[in-house]
Amino acid sequence: MHILRIVLRLNAASCLVFGAIFLLHPEATARLLGAPSSLAILFVGVVLLFNGGHLVWASQRRQPRPAEIYYFTTGDLLWVSLTIVLVGTETFITTSEGIIASLLVAALVGALGILQAAMLGKVNRTQAGDDHLPEHLSTARAIATSWLSMKTWVKYWLLGLNAIFLASAAFWPDPLARFSLTAYLASAPWLLAIMISQRGLTRFLGVAHLIPWIPLMVYLFLRFTTEIAGPQISYHDTPFQFSFALTLLTMLGVCLLLDAIDVWRWIRGERYRLGSAAAARRGASA
Repeated sequence: MHILRIVLRLNAASCLVFGAIFLLHPEATARLLGAPSSLAILFVGVVLLFNGGHLVWASQRRQPRPAEIYYFTTGDLLWVSLTIVLVGTETFITTSEGIIASLLVAALVGALGILQAAMLGKVNRTQAGDDHLPEHLSTARAIATSWLSMKTWVKYWLLGLNAIFLASAAFWPDPLARFSLTAYLASAPWLLAIMISQRGLTRFLGVAHLIPWIPLMVYLFLRFTTEIAGPQISYHDTPFQFSFALTLLTMLGVCLLLDAIDVWRWIRGERYRLGSAAAARRGASA
């Protein structure tokens, strides 16, 4: 756990440094980012200082509590996802300098979150016994083994889902492309952290889609029915865009329904990793 305490302290240092900058120089920070008000900067600064203090306190324990590590990791991933959303939707962070600085900070915060997730993975392996994949496998090989154990149709479904998201780039610079790609990228840190901490694919991975993709569904619905979120998409005006957006919305609906069911089943106790001995006993491959 020595490495975990070091990671927590590095995380604490980043929170305390940026929290102090935000509190001492809110107006300059707002100008750098292109933010309309410094009040939000002050609020974030207070939150960062509080979180930094909590991290310092937690890092003093001989054995950090897993629940706290989950809490800190979730906060880091939320920071990364929110940064991606603000940059992608051109909200709050609008200057070139602000975008570069924000993405660099998000990369640092994401790296610390992933490292914490990796430490959680070690704790999970110690506590879960044969629920995990064989101990001799590296985490990367364990995740690959877990992926390969899925049913063929599930793999094709996931490939198609990724393809439809990437295809939204064809409609750039329409907000449809920006919002779709932003939601797609915002799910990436969650997927990576969960796979690493769980050392494979579990039903809990659905959380990585539910967090950023539900807002995307709401956005698409609004684009079809109103002009609140942008020009209304209609088959008469833009048949190709309409067909694409409808396909994306339909696939999102199916995916999020399956994800919600998976997360519920995980909560109910189906926490095995695909490709593990526990999954094989249950005959699970999806």
